[in-house]
Amino acid sequence: TVLGSGNLALILDPSAIALRAGIAAEENASDPLANPRGATSAAKDYLLVDIAEQRAAVSLDDVIRIEQIPISRIEHLDGRIVLQIGGEILPVSDASGLLERVQADGAEQVIVVICRDGNRQVGFVVSHVLDVSSGVDLCEAGSGRRTDGVALLNDKVTGLIDLAEVPSLPVSACNVSAACSGEVFQ
Repeated sequence: TVLGSGNLALILDPSAIALRAGIAAEENASDPLANPRGATSAAKDYLLVDIAEQRAAVSLDDVIRIEQIPISRIEHLDGRIVLQIGGEILPVSDASGLLERVQADGAEQVIVVICRDGNRQVGFVVSHVLDVSSGVDLCEAGSGRRTDGVALLNDKVTGLIDLAEVPSLPVSACNVSAACSGEVFQ
């Protein structure tokens, strides 16, 4: 993980590691804090980020990697923000206008979280990576319907980043090159 200072840190979730290794004890289902009222599903892991002083999260299953990118590598194509990675073009979302603010502050680097969205890869600009946290979906009060786009993370309602909202690039741009293989660049 890239910290706000630009240093790198490894964030581990010991209970998730133990659970995946098959050595974790089962959670106590009778514990009222283990399943808060209004929670609708089993816990899921999220990458918690700060985007222009707003908490947001993305499913950890969708995260490919986190990169600290020199601003000079950010490019624009037909009004879209893009990044060249491994000979391919990655569409990048900057919905909060962080790039402009970072450039105005004289910063030379920006943090981009690169994720998988179905069969494509997308990136989004963040101020800081905060944590990896387990969370649950929530129900709307009174209706019992599951809410979309929010989860309960660290006892706070947190907005989820919709990767499908990152604008797609023109399909013909990749059809021109035989090099477009659809491989995950890592």
